[in-house]
Amino acid sequence: MGAAASAQILDWLIGYGVKKVIAACAQFRGICFGQILFTADTLADVEDLMKGGGRLGGKGNRDMSDGIRIREVKKKKRQYWDLLFLADEQESMIEKYLDRGRMFVLEDESGVKGECVVTKEEDGVAEIKNIAVKPQCQRQGYARKLVEYIEQEYGKECEILRVGTGDSPLTIPFYKRCGFSETYRVKNFFTDHYDHPIFEAGVQLVDMVYLSKEI
Repeated sequence: MGAAASAQILDWLIGYGVKKVIAACAQFRGICFGQILFTADTLADVEDLMKGGGRLGGKGNRDMSDGIRIREVKKKKRQYWDLLFLADEQESMIEKYLDRGRMFVLEDESGVKGECVVTKEEDGVAEIKNIAVKPQCQRQGYARKLVEYIEQEYGKECEILRVGTGDSPLTIPFYKRCGFSETYRVKNFFTDHYDHPIFEAGVQLVDMVYLSKEI
């Protein structure tokens, strides 16, 4: 109940300031108020969030100072097909990683702007399987925010963050700017595994290019 209670406490008391929010949690700790039980976890959640920890109820959620929030989607991932298809045009390929991966969406008060799906591969390696930003929201730094978030989210349990992408003039430079380096290629991946030619920025994608960085 700690995370749920903390969320409602913030809704009620956010206007009072950090110290009063934390004091209120401490005052009511151990008391059942409606359906909310104020516990030590409640207090810890609020303290972590309000003091800049950026998380509520553990891993998977983070609020940023610019009004952007990144949260994990655990159910109904397929409601974001429109975004998933921006990065991967074939449903059967998306289905191979969607359920076993963790999905994160980046949003603000106007709605979801981007998404990212990450899987754990071999020991110490996390892999970005799908990352996309709505066309009208691109070139505003949102994809980089997602990558930086993934680095922090997986930094304690993984040593390497990896991504596979087509040999595109749009994606390769982006990942290199984010600190990734090319490690290897899988020849003819797109022509062998997709049922139609894939083009990006006027270039047909043929090989899968894998890039990685230490996190």
